[in-house]
Amino acid sequence: MRPRLLSAATEANVAWVRAIYVAVTLVGGALLAPLSDYVMLIFFGLSVLIYLTLSLLLPPVESVAQYRRLSPRRNAARR
Repeated sequence: MRPRLLSAATEANVAWVRAIYVAVTLVGGALLAPLSDYVMLIFFGLSVLIYLTLSLLLPPVESVAQYRRLSPRRNAARR
């Protein structure tokens, strides 16, 4: 499994990043459920839309080293 840009930037496993996103989405939806069913559905819909958008826009990287080569701002901050 190739790490995505977000997991490479945080040096976390892709599965953990995805699991945390799903957990935050489910907990957020559960907290919004008492307000209205529509609010909860909008929250879930936006979460799915954000996930799909980021998965299409963020390029996959082969490793953390490749991410560091592609990220000049991060390299400049280390100097």
